[in-house]
Amino acid sequence: RDGLSLGLLALVPTVACSDDDAPREPYVELREPCADHNPLRNLYFGDLHVHTSWSFDAYLNHVRVDPASAFDFARCESVMIPPLDGMGQGTQALSLDRPLDFAAVTDHGEFIGEVTACAEEDSPVYDTEFCQEMRNPLDAELMVAFGLRLNTETPARFPQLCTETDPEAQMDCQQRAVETWSRMQEITEAAYDRSASCNFTSFHAYEWSGALMLSNLHRNVVFRNDRVPAVPISHFEQPSPEGLWHALEDGCLDGGPNGCDVITIPHNANWSNGKLFAIEEPQGEDREAWFALRARIEPIVEMFQHKGDAECRNGLGAILGEPDEACSFEKIRRSDVSDCGTAT
Repeated sequence: RDGLSLGLLALVPTVACSDDDAPREPYVELREPCADHNPLRNLYFGDLHVHTSWSFDAYLNHVRVDPASAFDFARCESVMIPPLDGMGQGTQALSLDRPLDFAAVTDHGEFIGEVTACAEEDSPVYDTEFCQEMRNPLDAELMVAFGLRLNTETPARFPQLCTETDPEAQMDCQQRAVETWSRMQEITEAAYDRSASCNFTSFHAYEWSGALMLSNLHRNVVFRNDRVPAVPISHFEQPSPEGLWHALEDGCLDGGPNGCDVITIPHNANWSNGKLFAIEEPQGEDREAWFALRARIEPIVEMFQHKGDAECRNGLGAILGEPDEACSFEKIRRSDVSDCGTAT
């Protein structure tokens, strides 16, 4: 499951070492070699940022495409998208012109248990007022409620649903998240083509969705193979990016399931107010070690998605130079935002 060369017989991640420098045995997946293996590597096309009906924002915007259907869509099968009919089903068919080579479903690790529980009739909270409103949102108020719970260093789940917040509630939302993550792993594995055709690679993944002071700090967390932590480390478990990196280092790279390998991919830097690429280490962190950890776990950044691009911006002062005539393409933010100057 190597995103650069899918033709390897043994997909061996970088060997990580524990604190005592004892090398961990590499994880080797035995499978047929890819028929088109190229030692100089091939060029592949895919999508590493996909939300489905298991994510609160997608569900509240009437998306009813589940993770299995999302992988089907990546392989050119048709899916039904909003607007919904009277039965709550999509009314527009959508398909790709050509199949992707790889994809990752990156549903939000936060609230993944709550969202699936509200949508599934056999869950203990399906008939709650909260879930009824979620299935039939009247306005954007509920979306804002979800977002605001991720806009703090002490995030809390909804007391209407979760025993973690209210002992009188009906569901252990953390346990539900673990179970949903396990289901996601099964779906991802089922979509992976292990034949010699090597037509499609599905990556285990999710999104960490912290946003402090309304500044986007989101990361897509993508694993190299099926060796993943038992729990998707979300903003609830680690409310800061550096906490996420340390947890992935301890729970995957160095101390997780043998062969666990992972990267995080930040996105929508233009919604972060400059905080996505902070140049100062957090208080209490060793500067050199902190930057080394970030370089190890976060080697790339997402530049484009359906919301718009974050590659460049005209109108800024200082050293950025003359306007780029191609820089106005599909911007996510208004063109009349003033330069912040030297303000923080």
